[in-house]
Amino acid sequence: MKTKASHIKQLQWASTLISMLLMVILYRHFTKRKQKRLSVKMQQALLQKFNPEKGFLQEKAFDETYAERVIKIVPERIAILKPGVAQNKAKLLHSGFKPWYVWGGDNEQLIYGVLTSLKDKVQVSQVAKAYLDLYKVPLKEQLQKELDTKEIGKVLSIVTRLNPYTLI
Repeated sequence: MKTKASHIKQLQWASTLISMLLMVILYRHFTKRKQKRLSVKMQQALLQKFNPEKGFLQEKAFDETYAERVIKIVPERIAILKPGVAQNKAKLLHSGFKPWYVWGGDNEQLIYGVLTSLKDKVQVSQVAKAYLDLYKVPLKEQLQKELDTKEIGKVLSIVTRLNPYTLI
């Protein structure tokens, strides 16, 4: 016959086992959740790497209204381009687009150089707005039309590294 003390000891062991089992279940649940989140992030990064046009469409810097929205939201002074400078950069970008039948075609190095010279995404947006005003075509569409997937990937790698804006 079991004594009361041995019965309590068995209950303690059972509760310890149940607690450990519950901890294992919770641990597995949270690690699977974390693994799934990492997997989704990895898939998005790979999709952008191997299908840069999708990432290109999501890049806010090429939105012509992005600069205006940031200027309204951020209370501090932001470094912006003068309208003439933004127009000159837009013209320079446009000069890099040449038809395939013209010797050399597009001047990708010029396009990369102009984008590299911009300090942040607000300035890219300002140039995109100036490009739209000058040529009545969104810069994003022109880049997609003129550049191949690898070149769009290079443009994305330049622009995605930029800060959203620069404070003065």
